[in-house]
Amino acid sequence: MSVFEEKPQTKIVCTIGPGSSDIGILKEMLEAGMNTARLNFSHGTHEEHKARLDLIRRASAESGIPVAVLLDMKGPEVRTGIIENDGFEIRTGETLILTSEDRIGTPDGVSYSYKNLAREIRPGMRIFIDDGIIELRVREIVLSSGAFSENASSFDRIICDVVTGGPVETKKGINVPDADLSIPGLSATDLADIDFGIREQVDFIAVSFVRCAQDIVNVRNILKAAGSPIHLIAKIENRQGIRNAKEIISVSDGLMVARGDLGVEIPVEEVPARQKDLIRLCNRYGKPVITATQMLDSMTRNPRPTRAEAGDVANAVFDGTDAVMLSGETAKGKYPVESVRMMAKIAKRAEQYDPWREANVNYIRCPHTENLNYIKEHIGDREKEKIILPYAIAKSACTLAENICAKAILVSTGSGFTAAKVASFRPDVPIIAGTPDDGSFRRMLLIRGVVPITTGSTSSTDEMLGSIIARSRDAGYVSDGDRVVLVAGIPAGKKTTNLIKVHVIGEDLY
Repeated sequence: MSVFEEKPQTKIVCTIGPGSSDIGILKEMLEAGMNTARLNFSHGTHEEHKARLDLIRRASAESGIPVAVLLDMKGPEVRTGIIENDGFEIRTGETLILTSEDRIGTPDGVSYSYKNLAREIRPGMRIFIDDGIIELRVREIVLSSGAFSENASSFDRIICDVVTGGPVETKKGINVPDADLSIPGLSATDLADIDFGIREQVDFIAVSFVRCAQDIVNVRNILKAAGSPIHLIAKIENRQGIRNAKEIISVSDGLMVARGDLGVEIPVEEVPARQKDLIRLCNRYGKPVITATQMLDSMTRNPRPTRAEAGDVANAVFDGTDAVMLSGETAKGKYPVESVRMMAKIAKRAEQYDPWREANVNYIRCPHTENLNYIKEHIGDREKEKIILPYAIAKSACTLAENICAKAILVSTGSGFTAAKVASFRPDVPIIAGTPDDGSFRRMLLIRGVVPITTGSTSSTDEMLGSIIARSRDAGYVSDGDRVVLVAGIPAGKKTTNLIKVHVIGEDLY
């Protein structure tokens, strides 16, 4: 078996929590196929996350397996407050009162984090708690001003009928799909979390509950001011995010299809179609996309997934996702290592399914042709070359590699941009991407089919390509006599992609 047949081309993101905060477990997860470690800042303190980050990096260094780090921001979400005795049960037909008062939650009342909530919703609206486990219907709203009732109080109260009961627990998410809430995009907590990410040099920040492009631009401006190269992943998990997906992806470095909250904000039967739409959009823009939430959820408790979960992972691969994500399975589950192994096995088998491979080429590449035609007709001449050239070179490299049965496509890239464009066409052969930058190396661990290598500093395109070839051969990725397609830019350092070359490993480069 070649080195390329051992692991799937689809990347695996794993959430690190109490169930995986052990150096031995982390090493096993890396060996099983973890490419990116996610830290969920909706839970835990900075001290806890720093300890986990140190463990992740130590496990990577000791195992010799690289890993990227993704900081997942809490974002503009609404959550329940602290609940007494670890929670209580409410039943269908009962009444539950939500209040703006900071209090310990009991059956008599539960606090919520967004204090303007009562002023932005109306009677008759639905409220979901804990990813839709509990459904409430607003019966009456009592504001401290008495605007909706004669019974004014010191705090806002939302009096709800329980449509579907369940356990009310501490810090669980609250969704109001019938309202567009005006929660500020960045809280003081979010700003502190971004500062943590900059200070600790994480590779990605996932921006939660993105509603429009400005939500991403606001975070981007903070990173620019700090001189940070962190890439931003926009989490699409509400109606506004779906509505503005094109403008959001245009200013983001990638997307996450966050199906947990998305499946509450929109009807659950719409989620599969929206997942396909968002993945295809990212493929068209040549930016990575992560499919997330409850992919192998039963493995939180059991050593094997359900057949439906296996199908869910496989279908995300069929859709064209760059990465699949494990949440509770690895953060708090009993079988974190087994979950990663199973995810890798399912993804690998899905990639080998021949009818899909042929159909996927047409599914992925036709939209790219539409993009190129649009660019030719609507973009000015000066900007056209900057946009068209990388797409055209990437598409040509993939077609050429398949026509000559190349062993791999070798890409010279500083930032990972060119590698992402080549990967967006989903070639059958691996993409070996050489970069002198350690940060770019780790960020390419999120891109489907890309095997990053470090080249060291070089002064010319020839020297860079020579380094990529030598290190690929040393790593066992290619051997003398293999045909490869080289992709690079001339002259070096100009941030352009304008060269394709067929090369036989072992022969002179020029």
